[in-house]
Amino acid sequence: MACAPLQAQSVIPSTTEAFVRNAHLGLAHVSAPDGGTAAERYITALSLGASWNRFPLYWDRIETSPGNFQWSAYDRQIADDLQFDLQINAILLGRPGFYADGERITGMHTPIFADGTDTPPADKPLNPDNPWARYVFETVNRYKPDGAAAAAECCRPVSAFACGKSGTSRTSSSSGRRRSAITRACSRSPYLSAKQADPNAQIMFAGLLFGTEDNWLARVLAIFEQDPQREAHNWYMDIVAIHAYADPWRTGWLVLNVKQSLIAYGLTRPIWVTETGVPVWDDYPGPTWASDPAQHQLRATQIQQAWYVIQSAVYGWHEGADVLIFHQLYDDCGDQPAGTDFPHNGTLCAAGRCAAAMPTACFAT
Repeated sequence: MACAPLQAQSVIPSTTEAFVRNAHLGLAHVSAPDGGTAAERYITALSLGASWNRFPLYWDRIETSPGNFQWSAYDRQIADDLQFDLQINAILLGRPGFYADGERITGMHTPIFADGTDTPPADKPLNPDNPWARYVFETVNRYKPDGAAAAAECCRPVSAFACGKSGTSRTSSSSGRRRSAITRACSRSPYLSAKQADPNAQIMFAGLLFGTEDNWLARVLAIFEQDPQREAHNWYMDIVAIHAYADPWRTGWLVLNVKQSLIAYGLTRPIWVTETGVPVWDDYPGPTWASDPAQHQLRATQIQQAWYVIQSAVYGWHEGADVLIFHQLYDDCGDQPAGTDFPHNGTLCAAGRCAAAMPTACFAT
């Protein structure tokens, strides 16, 4: 899809050199698709020292019908981010409805390449019956340094991709064959597809929450240990990511846990904390009106949240985390129940305090 050169959609400061920034620090969801993100958001992110922005490239918003890729919304977002000198950790996520096969993706377990194999010599065409592999390839191919977006002067390159978003595995009772298939589809397939597009792209093993005692990373490594091609393809992961919430000490513990899981297989990888944070309850979007302590569970005051940010970074970096990305720059009501979002423009507040009686339905701006 061709596109004209894009101008940044936000007012750009004359220089970003005035900001003291940390190459190992980022924020999630600084910007939004379609461009036009307020310059205030970017200035806030830069003022906080961020060098990275992390956001998803939703497959269903890009491939709007089979084989029809619409890139303009994300071209503009990426152009804005890079104009403000933010590096991008892009998450390849989602599934168009027309590729649904129950809860799975149509063709997800088919071979990656058109010759019926997963062996990736240069310029081998992808399997047209594996739309997930094609989406990963097309996205990385577009946003690589010499890709279609750069050639069309749409935006500069993206180099770090997370394929999918892994929480804690719920398949502990699955058969070994099923676990191998899941692992292949979620890790091996996108890794090889991305590298086929750009051998220099950094592909991340998506963020693990470790919400149960199940060590999904260790199970994946055990499966890859049986793969004769693992060494040739860097064990299908250039970076390993974790998500850590609520308890700042746990950030460091998870980094150490991942490090030890890798060491057990003779591996070392950069470890990124791609989501860490704790939501506040005494500020927008609340619940400021909550009177029962149970309603504050796993939430914090604004002061506690500030301490969390510092402590989570200290614990994570102490254990060797390479990059920490705090989730997120602003609370954009992403976790609110349907129909309960409300604007953060003062219309629901009086004298600086949010009203106790909330409307039944209102919308985020």
